Amino acid sequence: MVTHVPGVALRSSAEDAGLSIGYTRTLTIAPLGADAPAPGRYGPGAVLSGAPPLAQLRRIIGFDLALNPGRVGVMLGFSEDALLARVPARASMVRRLVLVPGQPAESRLTICREVEECN
Repeated sequence: MVTHVPGVALRSSAEDAGLSIGYTRTLTIAPLGADAPAPGRYGPGAVLSGAPPLAQLRRIIGFDLALNPGRVGVMLGFSEDALLARVPARASMVRRLVLVPGQPAESRLTICREVEECN
């Protein structure tokens, strides 16, 4: 799913809390469910929340303030980053991400216990 937010975007989940001012484009790979935000364009001041994503790629043009366990900081300009679901301590797994930015519905994230399972 892809969301576009011009203006102010507030990220309210504990794993990715922050505030962006400018333009934010987010590609989210998450299990389908009733609590997932719908794909599309959102107006300024959009508050997007839902189940934690398996993977998320975000492009921000403007100002970004991040206040979460994985990232604390301020950015002014252009930023593109990826956020993958955390792996529990002492767990071992392989992630295979097939990213098709032009066709987000074709993107897939496979999580396996062994390398052979992900081939």
